[in-house]
Amino acid sequence: MCWDNVQKLSRARHQGPESKNTMHMWAMVYAAKNRIPCPFEEETYVGARGMPIDNFLPSMADLQFLKERLHRKVAMILVDNIPYLNVCKKLIDQHIKHKYHKESCSKSEIVSTMVDQHQP
Repeated sequence: MCWDNVQKLSRARHQGPESKNTMHMWAMVYAAKNRIPCPFEEETYVGARGMPIDNFLPSMADLQFLKERLHRKVAMILVDNIPYLNVCKKLIDQHIKHKYHKESCSKSEIVSTMVDQHQP
């Protein structure tokens, strides 16, 4: 089950002191099929104080991944903005694929359940 904010503009046919354009903030509730597997088998609660500090800091693999991603981003920016480098545009992958790229490519299966006319 998911919640999402919905904005609905109600336009007054004749604006006056009693009738004005109003923006309604509603909440839409819907159910979506989970396409991306969840690695957690059991839900166990561990407070932040009970976790080692290493869980909050980036690992060497995280830093290496970030470095490679930033190199690719800088290359994309240079190729897009320097006309001389346009010939290299085919060599740079313009889309950075994430771990669940294949699962995310298909359209979601969603069933709308209700729209709550109160602010969430």
